[in-house]
Amino acid sequence: MSHSGAGVVFGAERRARGGHEGARQMRCPMFTPYTLPDAFTPAECDAIVALAASAPLDDAGLVRDASDHNIRRADLAWLDEREGAEWVMDRIITLVARANREAFDFALTEFAESAQVARYGAEREGHFDWHSDIGAGAVASKRKLTMVVQLSEPSAYTGAS
Repeated sequence: MSHSGAGVVFGAERRARGGHEGARQMRCPMFTPYTLPDAFTPAECDAIVALAASAPLDDAGLVRDASDHNIRRADLAWLDEREGAEWVMDRIITLVARANREAFDFALTEFAESAQVARYGAEREGHFDWHSDIGAGAVASKRKLTMVVQLSEPSAYTGAS
């Protein structure tokens, strides 16, 4: 499929004033989006989709191996399990560093999760209900930034309201 390429949207949950990142704090229910347009070319988007489809996809879950199809129903590929996907993570690291420098200024010390490609197919009534990416669990409780890349052309489907 030919398309116009993909920008990335980063999100961070705002923290209440007066706290620091290492302390328990009241979190403000606001979302701070930051966009980097044209982060991936159309050819790169197609290559990422092809990498994800190069092996069977898993059923997407939630944190701590939980699964609830009322919240999330999708097919999922972890890119670190796909041969030849190293360049995607290299690009993601570059984009995260840039977005953090330009908009968030977090003390980022690790990438605890690999990149995933999710397919929310209409034949499965695919969806991901509203949620916060900061939650319980060893990794989710430390999550500072979430990066979303729209790999398909928005005109190729309906939904996502």
